[in-house]
Amino acid sequence: SLGWRKRGCALRRRGNARLFPMRLPVRARRGWRARSEKSALLPKRCGGVFFRAGRLQFLIVGFSLAGFAVFGERFVILWAGAEYAESFPCTLVLMVALLPALIQNTGICVLQARNQLRFRATLYVLVAGACLVLGYALSRRWGGLGCAAGTALSLFIGNGVAINLYYWKRVGIDIPGFWRQILKMSLPLIALSGLALLVQPKFPDTSVVVYLAKIAVFAGLALPAFWFFSMNESERELVRAPVRRLMRKAKRLRVA
Repeated sequence: SLGWRKRGCALRRRGNARLFPMRLPVRARRGWRARSEKSALLPKRCGGVFFRAGRLQFLIVGFSLAGFAVFGERFVILWAGAEYAESFPCTLVLMVALLPALIQNTGICVLQARNQLRFRATLYVLVAGACLVLGYALSRRWGGLGCAAGTALSLFIGNGVAINLYYWKRVGIDIPGFWRQILKMSLPLIALSGLALLVQPKFPDTSVVVYLAKIAVFAGLALPAFWFFSMNESERELVRAPVRRLMRKAKRLRVA
């Protein structure tokens, strides 16, 4: 019947969207073009999504980066051996350089929807070439750390400075406001990480248990700091909602 045919077409469209996700930006781009002529608020709406997603991503990435900065060197030694301790500063430098890209993944969807990926693709080619040249030049003098520093510098200029200027000037996203929010969110974590680096030498890692206990204490202080000083009310509600659902399910099980 006609109803079953319509339902089958809808199911096929959903299946194609799951199997071929690259079709979704095409549809989004058509919608963007159709609505951009009628509304000047779309960049602001897109910036709102950019801000919300970036803040949530920073909560995870920032916590991981701070934890690795404080405890990463000991982790590398325990995991791979003391001869690989030099890899810790290399990894830390690369993690810091990749921070802007990791918390701005929503920008890729924005560029896809607006059909503006050409600049990003060109930029990545230039960043790859700069990584190769700077990494080779600096590695001849400073070894692995020089190679990591050259790669990190190229990534920071490309994924950090250049793409943010593009988001700001061409897309219309309030990038200075975004980084002000990220800086405000990071202040408690920076203070806690600095305190941990000062206190940590007074408690040597005599065993793996002591090492894990120190990580647990750091996480136990960092998570409340995020909750009270970094997260806004909507972000707190994202945590409260599943907790309430779990509590309701637990009450139902008790009654049953």
